[in-house]
Amino acid sequence: MTITQKKASNTATFVFHEDELHYTIKEPAGTSSFKIEYEDFPDESSELEERRVWFRNVGVLWIIIGAIQIYFQISDHGRLGLPFWFLLGLGCIAYYWLSATKFTVFDTARGRLFVIADKKQSTVLMEIRSRRASQLKRRYAKILNARDPEREAARLNWLLQRKIISQDEFDSLMIDLRLGIAGEIAKEE
Repeated sequence: MTITQKKASNTATFVFHEDELHYTIKEPAGTSSFKIEYEDFPDESSELEERRVWFRNVGVLWIIIGAIQIYFQISDHGRLGLPFWFLLGLGCIAYYWLSATKFTVFDTARGRLFVIADKKQSTVLMEIRSRRASQLKRRYAKILNARDPEREAARLNWLLQRKIISQDEFDSLMIDLRLGIAGEIAKEE
């Protein structure tokens, strides 16, 4: 499954494979690409808003030039007019405020992963989270080492707290853990 997002000069591509995501982002500064297993995604994400600072800066400059022209029009001719530079500066400032691109950001060990806030954002986030939960469940929702029951119980509780396994699955695995401990004790005797 492939999902591509595009807004302004940013293009994010997500290629979902069974055990890993192939991610590419193209932005004005360049292109970044990496692969990441779903279990390596952090629990938390952050939000980022990107604006085109150039438009703000040049807008302020043109407004200042326009204000100077207004001053000279009033002092020389006694009348007020709106100079072209002033209007152009206002347009740049308006574009700066209206053209923001928002992202959901995951800080991973491989790099920062940006999901553009558009109509596909919820699909991308849901796919990442469901594949992460599925991968964690496949790999860790079982008894791995009955000889270390505290560690096993902590791992299973971690899965339960993140809603990767249900309470019933947790209870069943804890019973298996207790039976495994009893089996280990019986082998030692």
